[in-house]
Order: sequence, then structure tokens, then C-alpha cells
Amino acid sequence: DRKRLWETLGTDFGGNAVAEHVKWRYLQGAVIIAVGEAMSVFGHKSWYTTGQDQIIPYTGWKIFPHVVASEEEGVDMEDMVETMGGAGVVILGIHKGSGMIFNRDGLVEPIRGMIQEYRWDWQTKSVKHALLLGPPRSTGLICPLYAAMKRSEGDADEDVPDVFAYSLTEEEEHEEERFMEQFDQYNLWLSSQGKEEVEALKREGNEAFKGGKPDLASLKYEQARVLLRSSACKWTELDKAVREELEALSKPKKAAAKTAAQKEDFRATTLLLSLLLNLCACHLL
Repeated sequence: DRKRLWETLGTDFGGNAVAEHVKWRYLQGAVIIAVGEAMSVFGHKSWYTTGQDQIIPYTGWKIFPHVVASEEEGVDMEDMVETMGGAGVVILGIHKGSGMIFNRDGLVEPIRGMIQEYRWDWQTKSVKHALLLGPPRSTGLICPLYAAMKRSEGDADEDVPDVFAYSLTEEEEHEEERFMEQFDQYNLWLSSQGKEEVEALKREGNEAFKGGKPDLASLKYEQARVLLRSSACKWTELDKAVREELEALSKPKKAAAKTAAQKEDFRATTLLLSLLLNLCACHLL
């Protein structure tokens, strides 16, 4: 609720004890983490919507020099740039499950996904759209890269560690992958046998649906969903032989073999989507 956020933590009607304390701690060197809608109040400004879909802008805490908003709101960010004032307005759109790091050098690092930037261009009097991508995972943060660049120009202290000292080892990369996998709901896979069993139930449901028996078809699709949920595993939990089999499917193939199975066909969400669509059709009948 953006309006409640503004009423509770906004500074438009005078000082706010929470805002002043957080900003003071930030200037003292503290690291601040904003989760969800709270990230919008850290920007230069933000907005909330009334019941009549009227946009009401308000002043943020100005810790971050631009506007930060969620891409999941369904708002046209390009129109929002003009609504918020046009010239000088920059909106960074954050996707679900993603984030960013804003460090003291003024650099922005996207995390687990790209950031969409919407910036007013005074020359063309239009909104320019750009995608901001994070650095390769093995290089760590942008800060070390920036420090290395400055050192090459003779501006940085010689005591600054080399940029490659921040690179992750192979073991650390595997550990990071395992950690991130715990929060990735789409990284579930099926073995060839598991996929065939799910598709067999799906085919039975398709036959029942064609025969004018939506209730029976719905039952088969639900059985397939249960089997899919119980058979799907995270990538690291698959047997080594299964992983090698799936990896082999991702290698480039000749033109004649392009119709063969692909690695993505064994992703659980691929089958789940078709099952959900079939269930919707059964409910409509």
C-alpha cells in the first residue's frame, strides 16, 4: 500500500523520526536493505494511486537519486516518467525476485536479473528505455572493477587489492548456485522416465476430453500434476546420469535432428503450464 507507506514514513509534511534516523545511520556508513515496496521510499520521489486511479507524487528519502519502482505493478513506466515531471526523471524498474545494489561510488549493480531504466531525453522530448545488466557472476561486485579501472588510470591507491581477488573460486560458485537454487521455483526438472509417466496421464486426460468427459479428463490432469510435483527435482538433486543426459540434449544439433527432444522439454514448468491450461478448459466445460 503505497499510500500507507507515504502516510507512515513520508517527509512531505515535516520531519519523520524513522526517516531521519535511517538517513543519519546511512551517512555514518551503515548498509541499508529495502525489501518490497519499501524500496520506493528510498528514492528521490515516488507515488501512490487513489481510488480513481489518480497519480499522487510524493517526496522520498533521497538516499537513492532516482525513482525505484516494481515492474509487477502493471504501470506503464514510460507514461509515469512524464507524469512525474518528465525532464530529470529516471525510473528504475525492478522485476519480481530481483534487486539492485547502490554503492557509495554511485554505481548500480542489478542482482538476479536485469533492471529496466526509463529516462527522459530532453533532445527528443521522449522517454528512452534501457536494460541494465549485472557483471558476470565470477567477478563479484562492480566496486572492485571500478577500483581496478581507477588504479589503471593512476588515481587509486596501490594498496587496493587486485580485481581478480574478488573472483569466486569454483567451489564458491557451486555453493552460490546451490544457495540460489533454494529460491528458484522454476529450477525443477524431470528424468526421462518421470516425464513419460506424466505425459502418459496427460494423454489419458486428452482422450477423455476428446470423448466429451471433462470430469474424467480433469481427474487425469490432477493426477499428472501430483505426479509432476512428486517427481520433479532441483538440478543438483538429479542423478549424475540424468544430468548428463539432459546436458547432451542442450548441445547444438544438425538440422535434421532439431525436432528431437530439447533440454527445456524436461523442465517441470513446461509440463505444468500445459496441464493448467487443460484444467481450465475442463472447468469451462
